[in-house]
Amino acid sequence: MKSKFYLVLGLLVLAGCSDDKSKLRGQFLSGCVQGGSPKSVCTCVYDKLEKTYSTEQLKQIQAGRSPLVSNFMQDSITYAKACIAEQ
Repeated sequence: MKSKFYLVLGLLVLAGCSDDKSKLRGQFLSGCVQGGSPKSVCTCVYDKLEKTYSTEQLKQIQAGRSPLVSNFMQDSITYAKACIAEQ
């Protein structure tokens, strides 16, 4: 449960906007790992999020300017559970 909290916290601390897909990924992974989740779980979660949300949606979510933020948070938790189970 604690790692899920840190995963969500990592998502919230992402800073800056970029149209560069790899920068979004790097920022997500950095925040997620700093939050205490294993890199393999963070990578798995981001891969699943990337299939669900477009790059533009991820940029808006990161900036807190999207009505999808609550869906994103719920999806992140769901995907984290799935990724942990896959380990």
